[in-house]
Amino acid sequence: MALRKCLKCFSLLPTHVPKLPAATRCLASLPLDVVDPKNEVVREPDAGKSPLECPDYFGVNSLVTMEDLLKARVHLGHKTGLWNPLMKRFIHGSRAGLHILDLDRTLPLLHKALNVTAHVAYRGGIILFVNERPQFEGLVQRTARDCREFFITQKWRGGTLTNSYMLLGTLRLPDLMIFTSVPPSKTAVKETAMACIPSIGVVDSDCNPSQIMYPIPGNDDSPSALRLYCRLFSEAILLGKEKRKSDYADKPEPVSVRTEESTELKSNANNNS
Repeated sequence: MALRKCLKCFSLLPTHVPKLPAATRCLASLPLDVVDPKNEVVREPDAGKSPLECPDYFGVNSLVTMEDLLKARVHLGHKTGLWNPLMKRFIHGSRAGLHILDLDRTLPLLHKALNVTAHVAYRGGIILFVNERPQFEGLVQRTARDCREFFITQKWRGGTLTNSYMLLGTLRLPDLMIFTSVPPSKTAVKETAMACIPSIGVVDSDCNPSQIMYPIPGNDDSPSALRLYCRLFSEAILLGKEKRKSDYADKPEPVSVRTEESTELKSNANNNS
């Protein structure tokens, strides 16, 4: 209550909280069998839809709310003198010399990024967490291990993606890159784009969002914000994997992109960390 009162005083609290339209409710969450007026059990007509046809197949939109973003200080940007003009559309205003990010823009973009993450995990894709900031090294490593994915938490070696066979001894590249904060050198971001790998990244007011496929405008310095991002990505990945197991419980699973090379990639990537 005190936090909301404080934010209202500084005009930082968004005027409304976006709600998911009724038309976008996940059809997969409905019961598979329904009863028609003749008391005959019939098959739910949308039960056979593929995950790509459902806007929120994994229910990731319920993982985070506007209040969660405010409590984690996601809306606080950098000083007004240190900003990237390309972030203008994501900035709500400024207060006390700091840019205030527009959470009305952040929340739907975060939902979209989590949905993409869950879909990649559902398909058995390889997800690589990248963070070059030493203060968050342990947090990012624990997050990747908890959801059984990969990480690089030290300085990015040039050619990791563009020359992976020479550096890692494998041609297998990640299916998704998650930047919990955009690295200052930007080498990893550029290589990700050159390798045509989808990327998700938290972009603060001083970042270039055009280099990230799924940007998330938000604070990339606050420990509370980083803990929130890591928790959300971990939960989205686990939801995707659990949904894969349940969907293919009674039938053979499709061929996964995770091969023996992916195990080698994990070993080499973690060794480089």
